[in-house]
Amino acid sequence: MDASSHKLAALLAERLAGVLPRPLTVRAEGHRLLITAGGSPQCGSAAAIIVEDPGDDLDARIETAATAVLSDVQDCVAHILTEPWPPAQPYGMLPPPGARATASTVRLWYGDEENPCVTLPPIDKTELR
Repeated sequence: MDASSHKLAALLAERLAGVLPRPLTVRAEGHRLLITAGGSPQCGSAAAIIVEDPGDDLDARIETAATAVLSDVQDCVAHILTEPWPPAQPYGMLPPPGARATASTVRLWYGDEENPCVTLPPIDKTELR
């Protein structure tokens, strides 16, 4: 199975829309995600394109692309709000983004994989075709 960067970007945007702080919004345009504030694009991520790179196995590409997008979004939000997002963990550390591809889904989170502070709805891998 191949995966589409456009579909990955759209699916990540859908999931991030439910957790981004207001007044920020997110939308997908092709393989890019754009973060907007007050309707104006502020920053984003083009990292979903990684899923189409030749080489590594598909699960590794999905995990790398999704984690990179979540990291870029985290940086964008923190820059726009001028404060950590999601809120910093003890000792001022930002919760790291993560993605794990299983046989049928892609799990997404911020924080520790076993005890995340933010969990996004999983992606069904069949939706990435």
